[in-house]
Amino acid sequence: MKMTIHLRRKGYDPFFDFMKGLCILCVIWLHTMPKAEAGAVFWGSQAVPLFLFMQVFHALKSGRIRFPDWGKLFRRIVWPYLATLAVIMVLTSFLRGKFRFNLRAGPGAYYPFVYIQFAVLIPLFAWVARAFKDHSRTALLVLAFLAAVACELAASWLHPPTILWIYLCARYIFIIGLAVFWLDGRIRLTPWTLLLSLVSIFFLWLFRYAHFKCTPWFFDTTWNQCHWICYFYPAFLCPFLLGALYRKSHKPIKKLLIALGKASYEIFLSQMAVIAVLAALFRANKSLAYILLAWTLSLGLGLALHRLLDRKKSRPHHLLAGRSA
Repeated sequence: MKMTIHLRRKGYDPFFDFMKGLCILCVIWLHTMPKAEAGAVFWGSQAVPLFLFMQVFHALKSGRIRFPDWGKLFRRIVWPYLATLAVIMVLTSFLRGKFRFNLRAGPGAYYPFVYIQFAVLIPLFAWVARAFKDHSRTALLVLAFLAAVACELAASWLHPPTILWIYLCARYIFIIGLAVFWLDGRIRLTPWTLLLSLVSIFFLWLFRYAHFKCTPWFFDTTWNQCHWICYFYPAFLCPFLLGALYRKSHKPIKKLLIALGKASYEIFLSQMAVIAVLAALFRANKSLAYILLAWTLSLGLGLALHRLLDRKKSRPHHLLAGRSA
């Protein structure tokens, strides 16, 4: 048995935006819906790993090692993020009658930090792996695996604060190596990759619901779905299932999800602001009005912001935030 999802290494591939569209909907669902965590470790919580797999693929698919352009990174990722934080702090301070400086304002506020760290580490890891010439992809996989295990061991020994662990990309670092299986433009579902995916699903269940602990090999944290052994699932089975869904989706649904994917970063920033402000208004009461407002404003403002930015300037595609290259 061998089934394959094909990825375009050159030109625009709408499948990536389709995946991003589904992922950003999962993000909003997890941040707004009551009891959203029920079973989410197997679907919604895979959104960030999938975003990171796509980031690694776009960074390395050409075969060239490119370190980040800090000017572009600031304009496209950092500046909009800082502007969003400023809006959140002003509005929530006004609503609560007390100013509070908070860089963690808004759900998912850690993600741009992880994205920037990946933007630096991806070419760095690839540069080290290139020393192994014909075995550079294997070297990248092994290097990322060793780094992931080292991070787990170090965290188990040092016990960093939860907030530090959340804002560091250490828990995701194995993705940089595991993404080599995407780089030839194909995601293969073979007996071996299916078995590895099932192993990941089993460990997701163990960590999340059986409260399995295996320190020091796996750092004991509330983010217990984020261990290296859990990433075979979003590397192989998850994108394969999304690929099957992409092929079978009706054109209007496909078009909608691709549009959401193109605006995924703007929608992400919008949901940060909207949910933070609504939390101040509704006092954590997730009523029907709260849910409807959160979804409508997050998607509406995100799409409007993306269209506005798209009209104001013609820009190259984002690696993750926006269109796929």
